[in-house]
Amino acid sequence: MHKYIYLALVVTIFPLVALAGSNDVSLGDGVNIGPYDLIIRGTTNIESIVADTASLTVTMPASSFIHIESPSRHTMSAAGVDTSYITQQQCGNSNALEITVPAGASTQTVTIGVGVDTCTGRGGGGSAVSSGSSSASSGASSSGNSTVSTPTPTPTTVAVVPTATPSVVISPIRIQATFSADLSKGTTNSDVTRLQQLLASDKSIYPEGLVTGYFGPATERAVKRFQAKYGIDQVGRVGPATRAKLGVVFGTSGATPAVSVTSATPAIPGTAPAVPATPATPATVTTGSAVFTQNMSVGATGDDVTRLQKFLNSDADTKIADEGVGSPGNETTMFGSLTEGAVQRFQVKYNIAKEGDSGYGTVGPMTRAMLQEVFGATR
Repeated sequence: MHKYIYLALVVTIFPLVALAGSNDVSLGDGVNIGPYDLIIRGTTNIESIVADTASLTVTMPASSFIHIESPSRHTMSAAGVDTSYITQQQCGNSNALEITVPAGASTQTVTIGVGVDTCTGRGGGGSAVSSGSSSASSGASSSGNSTVSTPTPTPTTVAVVPTATPSVVISPIRIQATFSADLSKGTTNSDVTRLQQLLASDKSIYPEGLVTGYFGPATERAVKRFQAKYGIDQVGRVGPATRAKLGVVFGTSGATPAVSVTSATPAIPGTAPAVPATPATPATVTTGSAVFTQNMSVGATGDDVTRLQKFLNSDADTKIADEGVGSPGNETTMFGSLTEGAVQRFQVKYNIAKEGDSGYGTVGPMTRAMLQEVFGATR
């Protein structure tokens, strides 16, 4: 006799062909991969999510996002995805992995494996994930924030109809496009996350596709494009008129389409990640693109380090130095201890990592994504 479990998905309403549609789904629970429980959230443009006793296989097109969480803190591996798309790797009360495929990227078929070991530490750098797309034969993470090695299960064939091995086929659900409060630059909360996911479904409006929960310059530009497209004053702030139009464009019902989930054992409830406190808006800076495609840490050199220092120097809270080497106007190409300290202050300010966390002081995927959102994709 089949038992039914429910998956938690935070998603946009972007239309998708459902893989299965005869049973209900609700927010709050998870799915079993072998003996391990996972909590899953994602955007509706994800083409498919299939789980069996060995792994979870996700087909992710451009501008899609998924959050996978292990409440038991078991390590996870991600195979078949560009490591720069791993936007959060965090180990705390649970082990979390987030993958964001940017606008314009090719479709990624990602296989998530769960290891027998549990992760240690907590941070935005990536202590708990081994990337299967890395060139290292050990399966260690290539994110630049961690060197933890975990076994990577062999990817399995996607099976829509369960056979002897229980399988899970997930069709994403919709998210409400109703906002009860105004949103503006500097705001950090779950409403901003929903706003970003909705806007990211239209590449002409939000080509960066960043989902950070922080309303920065990139989100402000996307809101202005949305306002221009639908004949609203381009103020970059989500006020009553923009909130109403979001409801009209994306739908306000927040209905939950059906999804078929079959599992051998019930799953356990999960919890959503904490929302960081609202940070102050940094000063405007003109240093070119805020997009960083490579990780950086102490010892790195080059123009990317100079750009990084200029961005950090534009905010009094993250300034490299008040005078001398590294101070505003005296930026260098060397990532040294002063730059490391400034990166650490940036990570603490935006709730990415803190002292003692893996990746603290390292510019990894999550820090790079927040730099892009805070300082803007282009200047």
